Amino acid sequence: MLVAAALSAPTDPGNAWALAISGPEEDHPERALCRAAFVADAAWVRRLLADDALLSGLGLDEDDRASLVQAAGL
Repeated sequence: MLVAAALSAPTDPGNAWALAISGPEEDHPERALCRAAFVADAAWVRRLLADDALLSGLGLDEDDRASLVQAAGL
């Protein structure tokens, strides 16, 4: 899920490094589909992030949590 969240993040067109690594948005329509899926399932992402017992074994740090929150539009 973290990989999907990272890959769904929009690429800043003013960031040459990000464009070189990820390519422009118009070349990757799958990013918009990933974003839509995260938003549609935001309630499940919220539940996952609220379940400390489930998350304890995953080793998510604050950056990981922030990435999931951002992807889900929370």
